[in-house]
Amino acid sequence: MAENSSPIKHLSPRILEVFLDGSKSSVIHTPNSDYPVFEQKSFSAEVPYRIEIQTMHLFNRMHLHYAESLEILLTQKLKGYVIVGGKKILLDDAPHVLIFMPGVLHTGRFDAMDPTTRNGLVYCLQFSLEELAKTVSVGTIMSIYGRKISDLGNSRPEYDSLMRLARDLIQYDSDAWKRTQICLEIFELLAKSLPTDGEEEIETALNEPNVQLNDLINWTRAHIGDKVSVGDAAEFMHMSRYYFCHYFKKQTGITYLQYLNQLRYRLAIQMLQAGFSTTECCLECGFGSLSYFTQWFKRLSGRTTSDMRKDE
Repeated sequence: MAENSSPIKHLSPRILEVFLDGSKSSVIHTPNSDYPVFEQKSFSAEVPYRIEIQTMHLFNRMHLHYAESLEILLTQKLKGYVIVGGKKILLDDAPHVLIFMPGVLHTGRFDAMDPTTRNGLVYCLQFSLEELAKTVSVGTIMSIYGRKISDLGNSRPEYDSLMRLARDLIQYDSDAWKRTQICLEIFELLAKSLPTDGEEEIETALNEPNVQLNDLINWTRAHIGDKVSVGDAAEFMHMSRYYFCHYFKKQTGITYLQYLNQLRYRLAIQMLQAGFSTTECCLECGFGSLSYFTQWFKRLSGRTTSDMRKDE
């Protein structure tokens, strides 16, 4: 059984070297909807943001995670839901803007609704508020409107205006002066789009990190190669097994075992696409039996591990 005081078991150094090299590009286009388990965003004062354009198909699940950056999702031709702060937000196939504050856990599911291509798009903008503050003071912008940075999660900007600015940011990615101007415009738009007095605001829980759950997520990722159980997680959280199961499901919308399986499945795909062997995937994902791992993977993906590797 894993204990809080035991040394954290990380993935092998070779695997971490492959996954945590960090991309230097600020604009990324991904043709598939797989959310990587381990990734490292590169931010700087010169480029305090990253934009990722993701093509979505049917049944795309966003794994439970949080970021150190402010995340803004702009969805097109997608239907589904997101769960943040224990609240489920339903999405129809109209364009939507979703804002996640740093450190706030969120997950969700998207289904493409385009009747012809069966594809949808997500523009994911991530801003490092720490690096952005070196050129654009978000705190000052918010104070002008009598608000604070943590209120940004309540912002409800008009989709077309924000999408126009996102595309401008992509177009002028190589122009440092224009980048700064556009970042300023984005946060001015967010500040102006906050609810006014008398309008309903989103609960505070959607904007403030759940430190206890974030610690559990980090602990689970660090021990993913171990045979982690629900009992281990409950012990880490200093809760009874029954209360922990109820608490985790209420906060995230999924069970801890579902989360663990999602994490292992994403890691297996990521490793196979990076060229690692089925045996390496089996061990790093915490499976003691190679045959059980291959059966488990095929049941979830509909493909063998060999087929997955050949296609990449």
